[in-house]
Amino acid sequence: MVIPSIGVDSGVQEAGTYWQNGQLLYETLPYLIAHYRMTAQAGALGNAVFSGHVVTRNYGNVFRDLYKIRVGDEVRILSSRYKYVYVVSGVREVSPTDVSVMNPTPDATATLITCSGEWIPDERQYSRRLIVVAKLKTVEPLS
Repeated sequence: MVIPSIGVDSGVQEAGTYWQNGQLLYETLPYLIAHYRMTAQAGALGNAVFSGHVVTRNYGNVFRDLYKIRVGDEVRILSSRYKYVYVVSGVREVSPTDVSVMNPTPDATATLITCSGEWIPDERQYSRRLIVVAKLKTVEPLS
């Protein structure tokens, strides 16, 4: 995934969910962007959901500047055969428990998620999630 406006150029790896202490958690990968395998694939109809760390000592900070992204910026996702170019249509914050941002969409959408808000030491997490929604603009074959 490449986001030129904020300097992101990172590999993407498939990720999933897991249970911990009776709670369903979404895997976030160290030093890479995670694509949740239960969501749409890049370029397909539906919601392709990606996440990355914002600031961590041990897991990297691939989305550290995601808060700088603006409506109209491009998000480029490369597969082995195609380059998918998305355009950001919205940026907002939600609570950490709001998983509706991962719901399917009728059009080709890429949703990017990272932590935001205040660090809560007792909970070892941030108070909010930053959500970036982008819509598919073009599909270009790679040579």
